[in-house]
Amino acid sequence: MVGKRGDKREAVAQRPYRVDEVPFDEYYGDQHLRAAIDALADGDRGPFTEIYPTRPWSAFVDRRVAANVPLDVLRGWAESQPSAWTQSIYAEGLVHAAWEVRGRAFAKQVDANDWKPFADLLTEADTVARRAVALYPESPMPWRPMINVAKGLSLGIDECRARFMQLHARSPFDPDGCNRMLQMLCQKWGGSHDEMFGFARWVVQSSAPNSPARGVISQAHFEYAVAGSDDPARYLARLGTAEEQVTAVEGLLLEPTADPEVVEALNWFAYTVVPIDTASSRVSRRVFSLLVDRPAEYPWIQLPWGIPYSFAATRYERSIAATRFPPVWSNW
Repeated sequence: MVGKRGDKREAVAQRPYRVDEVPFDEYYGDQHLRAAIDALADGDRGPFTEIYPTRPWSAFVDRRVAANVPLDVLRGWAESQPSAWTQSIYAEGLVHAAWEVRGRAFAKQVDANDWKPFADLLTEADTVARRAVALYPESPMPWRPMINVAKGLSLGIDECRARFMQLHARSPFDPDGCNRMLQMLCQKWGGSHDEMFGFARWVVQSSAPNSPARGVISQAHFEYAVAGSDDPARYLARLGTAEEQVTAVEGLLLEPTADPEVVEALNWFAYTVVPIDTASSRVSRRVFSLLVDRPAEYPWIQLPWGIPYSFAATRYERSIAATRFPPVWSNW
């Protein structure tokens, strides 16, 4: 599924993919959270204030708020009820707004008129986050947006790493923070393949077996496949590529949870674990069975056919590939 981009819809339409005619669900089925954030966007803080303590996945919730609640609402909350969370989520909202201005294109493709508002929003986000750090020094929350600020303002890998380590000291192997740091170390952001893999392997070797942060190893293999190999599909189908990911994901598969950060990590494994032997086929089956119909934005948005369609197409192709290797159901 990883390869040169192009319009493959006509070619793959003849295959029996199961593609539901439903839009991508960024809440992974959590309709109570969706309703609470919709109310917050309209200025009603009540439902969200009530539901937030029951959702321990703060980074996931914070990203949903940042993407769906207007900045003036977040600013008003941060000013009227200052706390580590309201200050941090306002900073997160500013970061999200900045990247909406810039877009997903490579730097050379960004409109010259967009760079100043992009930088202004990130600078304001940094100011807000630093204020939160000063007022709430024990909180990990402000450090998450500060990593993306460092990336966007080109402050360098050393500064980004220093900010990550501040987050790590307060929230060890924070999945969202690890994802952000991994991206900063990619070659496309000024890092290198060696730095990227070094970080990802450190996370896998040092984090708990069931930590969703371990999904960074699949992200690293994806980034290398598209930027460092001549044949991305062939690279992902290498035995060594599959074996490293099988080892990393075992703990998540043995004790799966509904944590959205687990869902997001499993989506990376679903994308990059190619069934090439019994072990990788077993993992691929298990990952897709746990995800059911819960594709995450990443990695599927990086395919040109839409998130639900790309997920369903890959699931079908991987199920066909896995039939070459008899399942060992007793292992699960």
